[in-house]
Amino acid sequence: MLETDKTLPSDKRLRLALIMIVDGVLIAHKQVAKPTLHYVRMVDNLDAFLKFPWGRESFLKTITCMKPPTDAADPVGALAQVLQQTTYRLTGFALALQLVAMKEIPLLATKIPAPYYNLTLLDLDEGHLPPHGSIHLEDFLTVEADTQAIWQLRVIPLAENAPSWGNETSDERVVYMESLIAENHHFHLFDWPGGDTSNPEFIFKPAVLTVHRKHTVPKKQPLKVNKTPKKRASSARKQKRISNYFKPNVSDAPHTNEWLEAKIKEHDIAIAQLQSDNRRHRRKLFRTHKKQSCKLTSVTPKLRKQKPKKPSKVNFILHTITILIAAR
Repeated sequence: MLETDKTLPSDKRLRLALIMIVDGVLIAHKQVAKPTLHYVRMVDNLDAFLKFPWGRESFLKTITCMKPPTDAADPVGALAQVLQQTTYRLTGFALALQLVAMKEIPLLATKIPAPYYNLTLLDLDEGHLPPHGSIHLEDFLTVEADTQAIWQLRVIPLAENAPSWGNETSDERVVYMESLIAENHHFHLFDWPGGDTSNPEFIFKPAVLTVHRKHTVPKKQPLKVNKTPKKRASSARKQKRISNYFKPNVSDAPHTNEWLEAKIKEHDIAIAQLQSDNRRHRRKLFRTHKKQSCKLTSVTPKLRKQKPKKPSKVNFILHTITILIAAR
């Protein structure tokens, strides 16, 4: 509707775009994005809608799906089992966590298989960003195992007029962690006790890059004449093995002309015999058909049409005499 309907007023177009951004990007929770009634009602007041802490709302939606089930007997084990799946369903704006990781770990950003692209959506001539490849698991493991990697963990300060929840309580542990990060504290592995230790320790070994043979040969080379391989003399054993498949016919065959003449005579005799048998069968079949057609039954006279009888000469003479006597 936003792309096709050019008669749509600008205020309605803005409200529809905001609903799409919220339900389709910031707080995405369905495969097919559908508007939420609560957020649609908030669009009536644009000032309050724009001042609403959408970042916190999106973060709560994202972090909720990462927490272990509340009814699990072993929450840590349940969370570890869920995280070991090949796929994981995330809701909210998980891309924000990726952007923070790219910013705080510069080495991870260099693993993106795409050139540097500094254009924003407002600067694009087309309606989408250029496609590029994604980072694989091996890239993350390589960065984790790199001892020279720089990790810049910083706290993003909130604006002075940033809204907050009315019933929000400050957590001393969160405040203490923020103070350590602000002081550039250097964290170690032993600072984070606990976790899941059911699986063996993973030691990452980077894959050895192998150069394909096709790429080792320089492409720009002058053409050369291919030398034909020299023919080697076949051994007697190989010749004997080949000769077993092609054994000569050692039978005493007659002369070619005599053999052809004998074959022609045999065919002539066979043809004459077949013709004789054919004539005999035809005569036998004709006799059988004639005998069957001559048989009379009680039904035959009724089906046949009787031929009119021709008057004989005696009857004709008697008929003539009778007429003459009657005339006298």
